[in-house]
Amino acid sequence: MKTHYELKPTARFAQPLVFDWDMAAGEVFGPSAQLILDMARYGSTPAHPLPWEWTFSKTPLKNKTDMAAILGYQHELPADLADFYPKWQGSGAPETSYTDADGVFVVGNDALTF
Repeated sequence: MKTHYELKPTARFAQPLVFDWDMAAGEVFGPSAQLILDMARYGSTPAHPLPWEWTFSKTPLKNKTDMAAILGYQHELPADLADFYPKWQGSGAPETSYTDADGVFVVGNDALTF
């Protein structure tokens, strides 16, 4: 089943996206299809909050989270994809920096600069 989208840009330099998406087939059609296909081939996309990137699954055009990441970086997401936008899980660093028992300095979120 194809779904039609007309997405408004959120980035000043981005153009509106107009396309149809058939998630089951993993296909996009329409004026913006080539741009979306190109982005899907990159394997990842910058994501919010920056600087962070989302790595796509093996079939990004069949995956709602991957498509939300592709589209949502520079465009308003439609209601049916908004809840699928990937969530940043944090840096994986401890909250504060410390020196461990072996004398190794472990960088924490307090020392990270984004």
